Amino acid sequence: MSNASRLDGQRVTDHEILLVLRESTQSLCAFLEKALPALDSGDWWRSRVLNRLTPQQVDNVQRRRISSLTGLDMAALLRILDQNWNDLSHAQRWPREVRNYVKEAQALRNRWAHLGSESRDAEDIYRDLDTLQRLVQALDDDERAADIGQIKRRVLVAGLAGDAPPQPEPARPPRPTATARPEEQTGDTRRPTPASPRPSSGRPVFLLELGKTYYTKGFFNVSVDYERYVQTRDGEITLILGDGDRSIRGHSSRKANPGTGAPRIFGRAALRDWFQQNFRLSERVEVHFEAPDRIRLRRPG
Repeated sequence: MSNASRLDGQRVTDHEILLVLRESTQSLCAFLEKALPALDSGDWWRSRVLNRLTPQQVDNVQRRRISSLTGLDMAALLRILDQNWNDLSHAQRWPREVRNYVKEAQALRNRWAHLGSESRDAEDIYRDLDTLQRLVQALDDDERAADIGQIKRRVLVAGLAGDAPPQPEPARPPRPTATARPEEQTGDTRRPTPASPRPSSGRPVFLLELGKTYYTKGFFNVSVDYERYVQTRDGEITLILGDGDRSIRGHSSRKANPGTGAPRIFGRAALRDWFQQNFRLSERVEVHFEAPDRIRLRRPG
């Protein structure tokens, strides 16, 4: 779409938000494909899907001969999640606030589905992205949640430079992770204010949040705002770990993110071990682009 939200020189387009909605729908679908059959050993498609949809949605399923969750849109998938809430929340050990994220996601999906020509307020965009991020976190898609977090920070930083900065909701603390280890549950749950770090040498730098996938798999995605600083061809890349000279061989691939073309940086076991030895889950890492084939990772500060 041509309409865009312009935020003090930075820009989050409606297309980007709609892409986030589409990718969040994929997260929702993948989650339900695993979770619903586990709830019902019988005909779960009928009991957990068809019997939970509105008459109009059922008519659409039958008319289009849809036989899998991948054929359903976000509105239908959110309704299925909501209508199976009691059993799913018990199985997933979700806190109560996740139900609020589901309800808010239903409302924001309707708003964006009927997008007009009016501009979107930065604070509303931030709130919508925050809701989607928290929802996909509950669905255990930490990689996608981290990607949404990067777009949120763009909106927040741009808003802080303007006359009416968007503010995070004070009544909505970070969602407790149901599967967190005991030592994580008792640790400091406060998150640093999303903001761009100051480069130590004038080089481009962004903050990367270590979601569960990054933390355990040893790779990360580069924000679309910074993809131009990484080599355009897939290939070997040097990762410098910390402030010293320790480095490992990594690999950059743009094929891993076909939706945006932004590079994914693989460091595999060596990067995974460094993340886990030096950071806790959900902490942030400074990513410094020293050259197209050379990236430094370090602790902020």
